[in-house]
Amino acid sequence: MQEILQLLSNIFGFGNNGDWRDLIIVIMMFWLFYGGLGWVFEKPAIAKHFSNSFVNTLLVVGAIVLFATINQGQALRIREEIIADTFFGLLFVFGSWLGWVILSILVTYIVRLFFPLFKWIHKKSQ
Repeated sequence: MQEILQLLSNIFGFGNNGDWRDLIIVIMMFWLFYGGLGWVFEKPAIAKHFSNSFVNTLLVVGAIVLFATINQGQALRIREEIIADTFFGLLFVFGSWLGWVILSILVTYIVRLFFPLFKWIHKKSQ
């Protein structure tokens, strides 16, 4: 079991000193990201501006962005901020979530912009 924890700690950027709390923070980050986006897109005033295909692409791109940020040590920084000061650590978590959402939306717009070009290239290569 310790080998699995060591592997996950290395994948998520915690190094050799990772423990189960770090993995709980990673799970919390995924839950916060998807739960927050689900809550936002349930609101009719916001959901009417986004198509279902855009939301699906946003969730996939968001997962990639979130995994990349976790892999670069964001979960470790969140853990350190929460340990240093709980209130400001939670504000740091909210700021990180806001950054993930904004970056995910921007990258999703770029992906959706070039998606017809990718379809055209695929059709021409057939």
